[in-house]
Amino acid sequence: MPNLSDISDVDKCKGVIIDSLREGNFITRPNEAGGPRNFFNEHKTALVTGGLTVAGLLTGIFAGPAIIGGVVGLLGFGEAGIAAGSIAAWMMSLHRGAVAAGSLVAILQSVGAAGIGIGGIIASGVGGSLFAGAVAKALLKNLESEESLTELNNYVSITDDSNVVIFDMRLPLLINGEILNSFYRGFDSARRITTTKRFEFRANENYVEGIRRHLELTYGTDYVSVVGNRCILNLEENN
Repeated sequence: MPNLSDISDVDKCKGVIIDSLREGNFITRPNEAGGPRNFFNEHKTALVTGGLTVAGLLTGIFAGPAIIGGVVGLLGFGEAGIAAGSIAAWMMSLHRGAVAAGSLVAILQSVGAAGIGIGGIIASGVGGSLFAGAVAKALLKNLESEESLTELNNYVSITDDSNVVIFDMRLPLLINGEILNSFYRGFDSARRITTTKRFEFRANENYVEGIRRHLELTYGTDYVSVVGNRCILNLEENN
């Protein structure tokens, strides 16, 4: 299973933002058939067979090695709810129907039911642990699609220079509020799994003020500055 640390910060940003734009149907899904599929359904094999990380966590939570076989129960957490007779249903019964917020069952239930994408997995706080390998695999899959990368480049070009990730934002992204919000959601998720703390957003000067306002509202005025057509977000401590 691939490791997140093996993927560059630029590629992390590309992969997560592609996923976010796909969720909004602004980028097409390669070989899409039968409608969009969520992250859980696309990567359930990786989640189920991801190995000892999942099995070990399950064992620690339920204090019994027999539950390791219940990893297959991930397949019982679906968009329509928990499947009757599945291992997922059995895991729920262990809690007598009352699942604590933040527990593994609650996380799996939310992943299956809500159909959240890569960004949602990362934002849930488990992207760097339980689902780290699956997230990395999904990112690499997104980056393998030349069509998706081409479509992404119609909206934004993502590069880096001296430990700064640079977003050259295109007009089609800037003039459409829904696409722009989808981009921001993707960026916010991506920056959580990057080691880079400095980001630069380049745009037509007519749109820099709007970018500044969004970044200040999201991250705070102390972390945002503007130089010409560049809006800089510096999340380093004591910047």
